[in-house]
Amino acid sequence: MQLRLTLLALLSISPALAQGPDELIRGLCHKEGCDEFRLLAAERVTEGADGTLMRTHIQSFLASPAGRQSLGEAMGYAYCSRTRPAILAQRGDQTRAYMIAPFSTEPSWEQRKSQNFVALYFTICHGAEVGRQAVQNTRETALRLRYSVPAEAGQFVDLARAEDMLGTARPATPPPEPKSQLLAPLPPQTIPDTRSLAPAGEGRPED
Repeated sequence: MQLRLTLLALLSISPALAQGPDELIRGLCHKEGCDEFRLLAAERVTEGADGTLMRTHIQSFLASPAGRQSLGEAMGYAYCSRTRPAILAQRGDQTRAYMIAPFSTEPSWEQRKSQNFVALYFTICHGAEVGRQAVQNTRETALRLRYSVPAEAGQFVDLARAEDMLGTARPATPPPEPKSQLLAPLPPQTIPDTRSLAPAGEGRPED
């Protein structure tokens, strides 16, 4: 619950646009319902030594037996990288990155808390279908896409700005038995500017 509340603390919520349920990606399910989102746009900002910084526009929902509740729209970032994958949120002069660990050694109940971050990241960087696959099996999806992340657990990192994610790539040992087929990243899209928000959620590359 703390992971979800930490990200929500970075949000600015405003009314969301209507959309169809078939366009939604589902993240973490919890006692209040299931977190869902739709990627409205993903635009390349700049290239780093080991990835690409993407500016994103997300629409968030809470689905429960009572129906689907709109939580608003969110402007944020993702760092599409096979060695330092991350989802970033901004509020004022604060930037916080969640560093994803697809080969985490944490207990499954701890890994479950990051499902929203996993769903968002893989959807932004590889497309909606891969995002759905990653929620179901993060490790196998990352292996298939040749990720090489040594971290044993996801973690939050505070940054001065999103561009601070750029830097020199760190060497890492490739994961065991990766499959050869790679999926293309989501193509850039352009949308009108909206009020700044960040994705709702808790626990759920670019060459």
